[in-house]
Amino acid sequence: MLLRTTLIAALCMSFLFVTGCDDDSTSGPDNTPTDDQNYTTRITWIELDGYLINIWGLEQLYVGYNQLRLEVIDLSTNKVVTPDFWQYLPTMQMDNDLMHSAPRTGPDGDKFDLVFIMPSMGNRKWNLALTVQVNGVELKQDFRLDVLPADYCKIVGPNTGGAEDNYAVALKKADWKVGLNDIEFVLYDQKSLMQFHPVSVATVAMEPDMPSMGHGSNNNVSPVASETPGLFKGQANFTMSGRWRLTFDVEIPIGQESTVRLEGIEMFVQVP
Repeated sequence: MLLRTTLIAALCMSFLFVTGCDDDSTSGPDNTPTDDQNYTTRITWIELDGYLINIWGLEQLYVGYNQLRLEVIDLSTNKVVTPDFWQYLPTMQMDNDLMHSAPRTGPDGDKFDLVFIMPSMGNRKWNLALTVQVNGVELKQDFRLDVLPADYCKIVGPNTGGAEDNYAVALKKADWKVGLNDIEFVLYDQKSLMQFHPVSVATVAMEPDMPSMGHGSNNNVSPVASETPGLFKGQANFTMSGRWRLTFDVEIPIGQESTVRLEGIEMFVQVP
């Protein structure tokens, strides 16, 4: 029986309330990363109890798979310090008084990944609750985050006619080019509004095509599971500039005899 992709409309309603620092990432004492030069976009920051907390990204936050980095600087020495412990929780409040989170991984050292499943809308923004313990001091802060719209994440589910799990599928943005491109996407099982578990065992078929031109391409490599839980890697061959569509069909084994099929998951990329 063929199953179809279902967008979860309930996740399209949200608002955010939280106190946090100014979300103008270009303000503040220093907007230059002191360590990993790949993370050059300062997402947010705050000075708190003698420490400067920075959150860096590869670019501005968008709907999809975002890679982030935490930096803590002791302002008395102006040196980066390693937290004894830290944790984070992304949330968005919805209009019906329900709250939802987002798929995430980490912390892994100073790195963490966030899959935003919907954009900020007006005053409705994402909240990032951060707790950092450093040198016996516990620092807590809620940050308001702006997340830009993008076509890099879908909440999907099989239409089984009964109770069903939903899944988050997110594509990692890249510098798309004509030719062979690395494709990375993450797959999470949504257990509840607040819990998403990475899916590491799945069969994925990927088909790139260019709707405006009516053709696809050859020499594509469908994504397969990587060593990172929930992360799948493949390659797509974009043969010319323009708007390309990536269509994914995913089969997820459930137990020994059952399979969830997610068909026709579409994401679009612009190739310059």
